Amino acid sequence: MKEQLEKALQLRSEGQLEVSNQILVDLVQLYPQDALMNYQCAWSFDVLGREREAIPFYEKAVSLGLAERQE
Repeated sequence: MKEQLEKALQLRSEGQLEVSNQILVDLVQLYPQDALMNYQCAWSFDVLGREREAIPFYEKAVSLGLAERQE
């Protein structure tokens, strides 16, 4: 899980937004109760300009107890 998340974040930083997003969507499917995964997935939709798709993931992250500040 950690390696896949790091790969997705690296790809996002390199501008490979669609590939990064797909990895994060897959991770959320595998770990639906992980607040950080939901947060990162939401963020990936945001950077793609797909804010409406991000909302449920942000809401889920918060409901799962996401800390106030994420890096």
